[in-house]
Amino acid sequence: MTEAINTHEQLKLSGGGVAIVLSYGGIRTQYVDGWSIYRVDSNGKQISTDTMAPWYCHGKKWISSTNLSGTFAERQRAALELAKKWVAEQGWYDGEWSRNRLRDYVPTAVNKQFPIRKDQPQ
Repeated sequence: MTEAINTHEQLKLSGGGVAIVLSYGGIRTQYVDGWSIYRVDSNGKQISTDTMAPWYCHGKKWISSTNLSGTFAERQRAALELAKKWVAEQGWYDGEWSRNRLRDYVPTAVNKQFPIRKDQPQ
């Protein structure tokens, strides 16, 4: 089993793929404001998932949780479901997702085959 150091490396080791990563917003302080769709090609290079995204989204599709109703956790869950649906509609992945050590969602098979390594003791 090969261990990865982050979500990007998990996708790179698997030969490319897609992940749903935490999105952070804010001007003076950062806070979680939804999810971003992150893709990597077979060469390990990031691919834009939204060519019309504003500069601060760095080419990634953003699924906001701020305009949804409920508690923070409920809004995040609802936005995650919207993100999964959007990824499936693009034809990029329509299977089971698992949360990795960085709290991002990757395909379950990728997370099992290339888990993010635990911190090494100092």
